[in-house]
Amino acid sequence: MATALREAGFEIHLYREYLADNVDDVTWMRFAASRGWIAITRDKAIRRSPLEIHALRAAGLGAFFVSSGQITGDEIRDRLLKFLPAMVTYSRGTNRPFLATLTSKGIVALV
Repeated sequence: MATALREAGFEIHLYREYLADNVDDVTWMRFAASRGWIAITRDKAIRRSPLEIHALRAAGLGAFFVSSGQITGDEIRDRLLKFLPAMVTYSRGTNRPFLATLTSKGIVALV
């Protein structure tokens, strides 16, 4: 997925390129926020965990949660390719921290 997004001209960083694969969510959130990155994740547990939501906010991170349901990896890739320009615009015009969901219809702000 990252390769397709990079080939489309987007600057994509995977935290595992910089940190261990098994790093906890709080650590990668702080890492990403310190670099001014925006997170894109399918991890539903983050949205449901008050501790992790607090960590995201405390880090000042902007995050998009991909609502994946029963779709394939290719469908998620296509959704990201379709909506990344809008995600960039949204993230530039929205104060951090923010949480937003990316659905099949587009961006839905949560916070």
